[in-house]
Amino acid sequence: MLNGQPLFCAWLIASILFTVSCSNTEYDSSRPIEKYNPSLKFAMIHEELFGKKLIFPDEDSLYALTDSQISDFLKFMDSDVTMRKNDRLALYLASKESKLRYTADTHKASIVMDKLEGNCMSLAILTSALAKAAGIHVTYELVDANPVFEFSDGLALKGVHVRAVLWDTKITKKKSTINFSKRYVKIDFFPTGTEKLLEGISADNFIARFYLNHTADAISMQNTHEAYWLIRAALDIDPENQDALISLAVVYNRVNQVRTAKRIYEHVTNLDPNNLTALKNYSKLLEREGDIDDLAIINAKIAKLGDPSPERWLSNGRRFFVQKDYANALSNYKKATIKAPYSDKAQLGLAQSYLALGKLAQAKRALEKALELSSRDSRRLIYKSKLIALTTGASS
Repeated sequence: MLNGQPLFCAWLIASILFTVSCSNTEYDSSRPIEKYNPSLKFAMIHEELFGKKLIFPDEDSLYALTDSQISDFLKFMDSDVTMRKNDRLALYLASKESKLRYTADTHKASIVMDKLEGNCMSLAILTSALAKAAGIHVTYELVDANPVFEFSDGLALKGVHVRAVLWDTKITKKKSTINFSKRYVKIDFFPTGTEKLLEGISADNFIARFYLNHTADAISMQNTHEAYWLIRAALDIDPENQDALISLAVVYNRVNQVRTAKRIYEHVTNLDPNNLTALKNYSKLLEREGDIDDLAIINAKIAKLGDPSPERWLSNGRRFFVQKDYANALSNYKKATIKAPYSDKAQLGLAQSYLALGKLAQAKRALEKALELSSRDSRRLIYKSKLIALTTGASS
């Protein structure tokens, strides 16, 4: 929809994963650490542990489109000058909707336009690039569409996504000022009706998230070298970015710099005492270290804040399933799906429980839902194989 209402495209929320190319942006590592704010000091304490500095795309290259891509877009914009430009840009994206294909990758604008694929961050980058070409003011909103804390490899991961907001701007020639009308278009690639606006974020924070998406992938691949320099790129742009700091603590913990990791978690929770992602990861670290006293303090803070995560029900479901108490396993997995309707793991638990109870039709539906919700290729392959096996078995 237009006129201040969200334009919804058929895209699913994704974990933050992507590929990287090169640019010529360099850091001035000759400056003394004392000149950096606390976040950048943390980032530089042990940089010698992470090898040669890696170079990643800068902001200009992220938004750059080819001449033909810009020409095609501007031709569309100029074909109806009576429509407000932000509405027109939204229609241009809608015209591509049938060809858009969701993947878990975060791409630069030119790649998204060429391949017509990517995740929510990719499309927000493309929207930004088109807005720049058309002279449309764009802002960004951080949206919590997935109230799930997923534990992966000992880490607490929180699913959020970004959407772009295109504003109707008018230039007042006499005063050379930009006035924003109340007309805007929100480009949202995950329309569930349950989205919760967390906050507006700055352009710097938005760009930093490109590097953090890649960081998540590098961490999952145990590539601390790449992860560290991606985090440095993010903090160079947005020095107090809490997600970047949490990732930095994770990376330091991976290279046995536990004391520094603790200091970073403490710094983040001082900046934002309600940061559940930081608190949960700090709790995991303290649990592994056997620091019972500090763990009790952090866990008390988590309990006081309230936890929207379905992890309790998922954990109970797994335990009951192992004990072959399939009825109770099913009951807990159902509770997990209520807490987290976007959790493929909860759907997989349902499928396994239904199958154990001999309810093949329900198991098949749950597996199909798990396949639909999963953004990870490795899991999708597992779900597909299970679904094929279940379908083949039922028909034989």
